[in-house]
Amino acid sequence: SSGINAEYGVSSNYPLSLQGSCLKTGLANLKLPGQKVRQIESYREAMLQYLRLTKHFKIRGFDPWATINNIVDNIVVDLVEDVCDEIINSCDGIADNVYLSEFLPA
Repeated sequence: SSGINAEYGVSSNYPLSLQGSCLKTGLANLKLPGQKVRQIESYREAMLQYLRLTKHFKIRGFDPWATINNIVDNIVVDLVEDVCDEIINSCDGIADNVYLSEFLPA
C-alpha cells in the first residue's frame, strides 16, 4: 500500500509501503520480521476502518478536519496577538523607565 487512501480525504507525507520484510516509511527503511510488518499493516488498516466509521473523513462536503484547522488557526492567531501585545507593553515600560532615569533630573 502507499500511504493513507486519498479517496477519503487524508494524505500522508510519509507513505508506508511493504517490500518483503522491509517497511518503507518515506524517511527510512526499517528491517523488521515479516510477521511484524504484516501486523503493522493490519493495525493500520484497522485504524483506517475505525476512522471511516467515526466520521474522521470528508462526507458530503463536510470536512471535520477543516473545521478543526479553522478553530486551531483562530486560537493560534489569538495567542500570537496576546503575546505581541505583552511584548509591546513590556518594551513601552522599559522605554519609559529609561527615559525617566536618563533624561529627568533626580
